[in-house]
Amino acid sequence: MVVVQALVAAGAGVAILAGLGLQAHRRPDVHATELVGLHREIHAATYGDPPDPPGVAAVLAALTRSFSA
Repeated sequence: MVVVQALVAAGAGVAILAGLGLQAHRRPDVHATELVGLHREIHAATYGDPPDPPGVAAVLAALTRSFSA
């Protein structure tokens, strides 16, 4: 979880992390958005404050659609 968040903070992408992993270690410079309507709690870790860059927003929208179906 530490490495994944470090990569996100470096701008190297978007990650899906379990909520428990975020409770164990949470970087203050990584924004986590809870994807609601799921059978389990899933967070997408992104870099910086909203609004998200278009690519990140598209991934979050796709994840939300796929997990809420």
